[in-house]
Amino acid sequence: LRIARSDGTTRKRCNGPALPPLTFQQAHDQGYDWWFTATRDQVTDLQRQPSTASRYVYINHDTANCEANPGETYSLDYLGQVPTGGCTSSAQCSTVLGTGDWTCFAGVDAAGKCLAPSTSLVGTCLCGGLTAICPKG
Repeated sequence: LRIARSDGTTRKRCNGPALPPLTFQQAHDQGYDWWFTATRDQVTDLQRQPSTASRYVYINHDTANCEANPGETYSLDYLGQVPTGGCTSSAQCSTVLGTGDWTCFAGVDAAGKCLAPSTSLVGTCLCGGLTAICPKG
């Protein structure tokens, strides 16, 4: 997680993510600035507990180390395979990550055409429709 200035450049990188099996209290006490959570609701300690990569992020404002200023934004670029072990369909992405415009992306060939995910060529879930990711099909 980083804090980006209005021009998109990075002002600061935040400390994290805290990873399971840490509890919320352990992640908090160890001074992590942020981590993924399993749910959008982050009211109880259980809901704020660190999880594997998801679409939900908890920012620990108690550290006062990861605070965006006016005109700045938070930006999270996750480089990894979601879900663990990959996906074989966009429907699988929706099942794991929740309803949304997900694409199971298995890469592109030399001509820039999207490759279809399969059991032998697993992909990773990306946000956005296929045409936004692979305009060449």
